[in-house]
Amino acid sequence: MNFFYKINKNKKSPLFETMNLLGKHGIILERFSSLATDAYRSAFLELKGYRTQVMEFIDMEHTPKNILIKAIYEGRVKNEEKKREEYQKFLDFLGIDPILQ
Repeated sequence: MNFFYKINKNKKSPLFETMNLLGKHGIILERFSSLATDAYRSAFLELKGYRTQVMEFIDMEHTPKNILIKAIYEGRVKNEEKKREEYQKFLDFLGIDPILQ
């Protein structure tokens, strides 16, 4: 799942309307997209009953993609309605429709 291509393809999304500077330069949008992908993954796991923790895995000196998502299955979703609403607002802001819902 590569959000960069999906985000970059939809120039009419609220992201480009409100934060045009992110989309102006490809490298900045690519790095933002990488972080957005990790935020999506964490939120998606939480909606499936996992407690997540996002942390630095390897020092930035070695790799720019160094985020680890630790997920522990709890089987229940705390504040499900609020989390689902935040999740959907995030996707709407990015202007994407991911495969996993």
